[in-house]
Amino acid sequence: MISYIQVYENAVPTTFCEHLIGLFDKNAKDIIHAPAWMDHIGMYATPAKYPGQAMSYDWKDEVKILDSILAPVIEDYRNRVDVLNMLPKKCGQEAYRIKRYRRNEQEFRLHVDCSTYTNSSRFLAVLIYLNDSEAGTEFPLHDISITAKQGSIVVFPPCWPWPHRGLRPSIADKFIVSTYYTYI
Repeated sequence: MISYIQVYENAVPTTFCEHLIGLFDKNAKDIIHAPAWMDHIGMYATPAKYPGQAMSYDWKDEVKILDSILAPVIEDYRNRVDVLNMLPKKCGQEAYRIKRYRRNEQEFRLHVDCSTYTNSSRFLAVLIYLNDSEAGTEFPLHDISITAKQGSIVVFPPCWPWPHRGLRPSIADKFIVSTYYTYI
């Protein structure tokens, strides 16, 4: 049986992961804090395309690098799991978000990423671990627990058969980047 949850280890260079964490810390005034959940920054280019997306830092170079890293990963995912050739050839992509889960404070409880009208166009989820953490991601219906390993990418469907949770770190803060591929 095909596993639709795929992990790509060592896909993102360590130096780039550390660079993104550094930019997250440097742009503290752009951080949206959600107690018990996560802190995050949308990686938007400046000037902002939409109201509420004004950033003090222009993420276009980092976005370009992430796009170049993800392109072969998504192509490999298609080759591995899309045996019926059903994934759309043309698609959109949501903005990248850097997320921080504070040690002993924040987690993302069991959820799916495609659960409302607003996010119903999502068909593929991507998580990129920016640092090692004992608190990875669990997919309880599939009995899969993924270790948060710096530079690893996880690709999976965001829909109801794949509920997952981002575990609360207890040793150090956990950093990830997320994005979603969408129908257009």
